[in-house]
Amino acid sequence: MTIWLVTGLWVILGCAEAAHLLTLMTDQSLQTYNLLCGIFVLTGVLVYAGILTWWKRKAPKLESKKAKRKVTWQGVLFVVLAVLTLVHFLRGYVPDLEDAVYEITIGNVESGRIMEVHPFLGQTGGSGMPLRMKILGLSSLYSSLITISQQSTYMIMCKVVPIVVWSCTMLVYQAFGEKLFPEDRGKRRLFLSLIAFFFLITSKSTGLAGYRLFFAGFSGETIRGVLLIPYALYVSWQRKWILAVLAIVAEACLVWTTWGIGYCTVIVVCMLIVHLWMDRRCKHASGME
Repeated sequence: MTIWLVTGLWVILGCAEAAHLLTLMTDQSLQTYNLLCGIFVLTGVLVYAGILTWWKRKAPKLESKKAKRKVTWQGVLFVVLAVLTLVHFLRGYVPDLEDAVYEITIGNVESGRIMEVHPFLGQTGGSGMPLRMKILGLSSLYSSLITISQQSTYMIMCKVVPIVVWSCTMLVYQAFGEKLFPEDRGKRRLFLSLIAFFFLITSKSTGLAGYRLFFAGFSGETIRGVLLIPYALYVSWQRKWILAVLAIVAEACLVWTTWGIGYCTVIVVCMLIVHLWMDRRCKHASGME
């Protein structure tokens, strides 16, 4: 079930992207985007929740043994690492602002229009901004959250968003753990602890996953690197091809790709080839018996 929670995030981003593109084709007003985004996201979440409810009722019910929950050192270790992670975001830090999305968001909020101010040149009217950058809707979503919540850009993009990204990343690796160690809760917790520890120890190394998450967690590049790529790998591994296609589309909405072909596309295609090869070997092996 955990992977479906993360899938809900891509549904929300997809609805926000639809609102972004429609606003670009109309008046580019942030107020228009807020209205469209609210309608699209609410509709998308309701439809997605309805589909999940229908699927859960149709799926065969499997008897599961309810294990007694008890405090283990692996669980305590994960809680400690999670607290250390949260402390970093809550106490404040200097973010890495190399990504254009931060400047675009500020321009959107100040001008009241999306993609109106060039992030580096400061020119209005969006002149000189490539079309492939204009269609990326992450900055518009951040602008809407900032406007509606009346919080600062720093609060939303450097505190709230990275915490959400980290939490969703842990959910993806929780799904990995459930498949790798289905009968051992302790190993699953230890696996999650190792992932959380990896982010912490790489938080001071420029360019590594931990640094991107801890100092530029709002960036589309970060979301792709720490969350979307593991998600694409997991759903491809589990042959959930519809979700794999969703991951490819989500990447095209988040970061600059070559006509929509990014890392997720490569991962999904490679995993598809691996599955076809393994299926062929199994079929050939069964035919020889």
